[in-house]
Amino acid sequence: MKPLRASDISGGTKTFAANSGFLLESSATIMELCKFSDSTQLLDDVFGWDVKSWSRALPFWSKHLTQGLSGKKVLELGSNLGGLSLLFAKLGANVVCSDIGGVHESAIKLHESYCVDQLVTYRDIDAKAIEFPSELFDVIAFKSILGGIGRNDDLSSIKDVICEMHRVLKPNGIVLFAENLEGNRFHQFFRRRFVKWGREWRYLTLEELSRLFSEFDQYHATSWGQLAALGRSNTQRDLLYFADRLIVPLTTSGSRYIAFGAARKGT
Repeated sequence: MKPLRASDISGGTKTFAANSGFLLESSATIMELCKFSDSTQLLDDVFGWDVKSWSRALPFWSKHLTQGLSGKKVLELGSNLGGLSLLFAKLGANVVCSDIGGVHESAIKLHESYCVDQLVTYRDIDAKAIEFPSELFDVIAFKSILGGIGRNDDLSSIKDVICEMHRVLKPNGIVLFAENLEGNRFHQFFRRRFVKWGREWRYLTLEELSRLFSEFDQYHATSWGQLAALGRSNTQRDLLYFADRLIVPLTTSGSRYIAFGAARKGT
């Protein structure tokens, strides 16, 4: 595929209407977006699975974004169905939605349905060798990709991906992510027994994530989730999420199954 030039994703401040029936101001934040949109459907489309738990990334990310995203350059890695690209496009960013092997057609249709496809470019990108010049993007975002990249305990590939993120970020740029954690022994047993890739996936710890992002000038992370991962349907996961709201504050950060992170490159 022909490499994309930096000029191909440049652009100014934009406001636009989406199918949720509101006009997005250029200074809108992540939390304002979810407050004023049809947030239930939007969050479903952004996160796709175990939505109530994974969408807790939003207030964490919002706290670490120091400016609006309108007109900024954002790269989503491992997009799958393009949920994070949707989120950042609705905030007015110019987004590169990417996945290894190319972006799923469903992602393109999703973005069209929200009338943000004019802000999104689609790319076939291997995160271990990102085909963009250095210091191009303001934000890089991903959800649940490191464990797959590190299948069969391949930590070196995970390190390569994070080095590439650092390279293509602008000075003071930020990586925002949500990633599966190793969790506790019950999570580990459940995954080996019931998740078809559970024995291969490289579930990381909070300590490992901190070391992997050590090249960045600032790094912040938190964790969430105990019971909701065990639900076998959306209804079950939603019910277990409410139990988690009581249980999670009583547990240690390393025993939970989702990490939310923000890593900022130095100036």
